[in-house]
Amino acid sequence: MSVEEEKDVVVASETVPVVTLDGEAETGLIAWTREEERALVRKFDWRITPFMVITFIFNQVDRSIIANARLKGLQADLGMTDVDYATSISILFIGYISMAAPGTLCLHSIKSPKWFFLFVISIWGAISACTGAVQNSAQIIGCRFCLGFAEATLYPGAVYYLSRFYTAKEIGMRISLLNIGTNLSSGIGSLIAAGILDRMQGLHGLSAWRWLFIIEGGVTIALGLLAPILLFDYPAESKALSEREGYIAQARLIAERGVAENAGDDKTMSAAWQGFKLALADPVTYCFFLAYFFFIDALGYQIYQPSIIKSFGFSTTVTLVMVFPTACMQTLSVLVIAYFSDRLQKRWIFTVGSLAATLIGYIIFMATSVSAIGPRYFALFICSIGFSTGPIILAWVTQSTVYPPAKRAATIGLVNGFANLGQIPSSYYFQGIWAPAYRISMGIETVMLFMAAFFLTILMLVLRRRNQAMDRGEKDMIIPSEAALVVGEEAIRTNDAGEREEHVRKAWRYAL
Repeated sequence: MSVEEEKDVVVASETVPVVTLDGEAETGLIAWTREEERALVRKFDWRITPFMVITFIFNQVDRSIIANARLKGLQADLGMTDVDYATSISILFIGYISMAAPGTLCLHSIKSPKWFFLFVISIWGAISACTGAVQNSAQIIGCRFCLGFAEATLYPGAVYYLSRFYTAKEIGMRISLLNIGTNLSSGIGSLIAAGILDRMQGLHGLSAWRWLFIIEGGVTIALGLLAPILLFDYPAESKALSEREGYIAQARLIAERGVAENAGDDKTMSAAWQGFKLALADPVTYCFFLAYFFFIDALGYQIYQPSIIKSFGFSTTVTLVMVFPTACMQTLSVLVIAYFSDRLQKRWIFTVGSLAATLIGYIIFMATSVSAIGPRYFALFICSIGFSTGPIILAWVTQSTVYPPAKRAATIGLVNGFANLGQIPSSYYFQGIWAPAYRISMGIETVMLFMAAFFLTILMLVLRRRNQAMDRGEKDMIIPSEAALVVGEEAIRTNDAGEREEHVRKAWRYAL
């Protein structure tokens, strides 16, 4: 083998256990080339990423469609007050938080995640379509609760699913690619809504806003049917990967994390419950939750962005079209910032820096008069940069809870689920009595920005202290240990967990 070829070979730093398709564990020294690894990652990207991005577009469209429907008479037709409308927005997140963690643990526990995604996507699409038949405020509030319950698993589940395929230097960008769907949804949804609301009023005796729910819900159901075709099962079980690809997919994560995804972690509900308890016992979980909660609360203006732009004096159609450029700005910011955060493996500076940019946007918006349409619209562009914080926080979560996988699933579900409580108070920040200036609204959001930055800083300091403890050779509760494993002593001895623990303590550190 030439020198160049030797440099191109990656060898796991120790003997690692991988699992074959028939479920048998094999142990050996795994070697592969850089090109093999790049080809495998490209395979993941071509199959997983496009489907997930499109799914996230329709997820957010179905979630925020109510804002566009409001512009065409939904609130008046259903006899809703401003408080009723705000409740119909916030109630979705009550359903969301009740299922986010349990749903993600279910995804961890099942053998074939692609069928899980089929079920979840199709159910929420059906609920969204049924919303087109509501007749009063109570019915739409009920539909919105069910919608939140049904779609709760998608985001945390997708993040956990990606963590089973991608390394720490890859996952931030992939989560950000998922957020392309989230960020573009407001723009794409507005363009779709502009066509439907403008052309379908009264068709077959239905209001245009009803057609909006029916059509977009139907498209979501059709999308869900593609999940079993495009998505992979986990590397240890996937028949869409060759045996060698499955080995490499597992071994490269073991080389990074020091433990196998399957080692000491079965698929029973008792293992899932143990992972849930480990997540609750870790103070870092609460730091992530509070930081993410205030981040979501601080950018709650997005759901009201069509109403904010319409207050500039534009027609409904022009308003919906003008939402799209700000969505493009969100997308560009998320991708660029995630790229550098992954490349440099720095999380705190990029999250807090993004929030600082949003702060500048809020200040510009509050400091300008209602008639200053240009500066106010520009301020919304600057505010969009802050959305880069979300995917970086979730990438940070996956890096900070490497083992056991059940704990990672529980932590992602808890952080994402309960942090979405932040959208409940933010649903009430942009009431009609504060329009069109919205200075009080933006002032409240500014306070939330400072709170998010505060808890991100606390989180960084806690993780830095843990890294210092590991440098001194002290045990850390996140590192795999006999107390943290969710299997018996015999399995621990068989998998040689003691050596893996020593390896991780020397090589693995929390990202800061």
